Amino acid sequence: MQNFEPVKSTRVADIIIDQIQAMIAKGILKAGEKLLSERKLCEQLNVSRASVREAISIMKDRGIVETYRGNGTIICDIFKKRISDPLENIIKNSGELTLDITEMRNILDVKATRLAAKRRTNADIVQIEIAYKNLVDASNNKDVRLMIETDAAFHLSIAEATHNIVLLYSMRSMIELIEHSIYEHMNYLENMPEGFKDNAKEHEAIYLAVVNGDADAAELASENHLKHFTEYLKNRA
Repeated sequence: MQNFEPVKSTRVADIIIDQIQAMIAKGILKAGEKLLSERKLCEQLNVSRASVREAISIMKDRGIVETYRGNGTIICDIFKKRISDPLENIIKNSGELTLDITEMRNILDVKATRLAAKRRTNADIVQIEIAYKNLVDASNNKDVRLMIETDAAFHLSIAEATHNIVLLYSMRSMIELIEHSIYEHMNYLENMPEGFKDNAKEHEAIYLAVVNGDADAAELASENHLKHFTEYLKNRA
């Protein structure tokens, strides 16, 4: 529910923006959600329509909202913004940097999994279960392309459950690099005895630990997930 506080400041547009950004950060306003009409915003914020329009214009320029004729103002999905394409392409096309990407995943994924086990809500559990089921289905069908996509989606669902907006933004902004790491991991698993079965068990361990709220087990399962692949990359270097 969108409950705004009346504004008591000469910097009206900035205060309006601060309130809306805070609601986005807290998850009260979500991507794709329609903002209150200008009239209702004016009433709740106790400001003029000119101030509301100024705030919306500034947020539009910053990529926070988008306006549509006849459909009002919509909150943008700020998490879809990625790191710069040139940097992303350089990293992806440099085989030597696969280890760097994987080490980055070890840092982010492990801590994210631990936090998720501590903070996940019932709604988070539902989304993690859906993501895990999609990953299992892709694995059972031996659809490697879909396995890469669902693997990344599973780890993002865990990042969502941390309720840490900076961590989530970091992972989403690097989603193509994460998928590249998963692709290389799949190539590695194809050449390992029972590689895909072991991978499935590792994801199951992560899933169960997070859902059950066992932070220690979640962290250990996440560390174990990339351990052998990381060692392989280090030996290959």
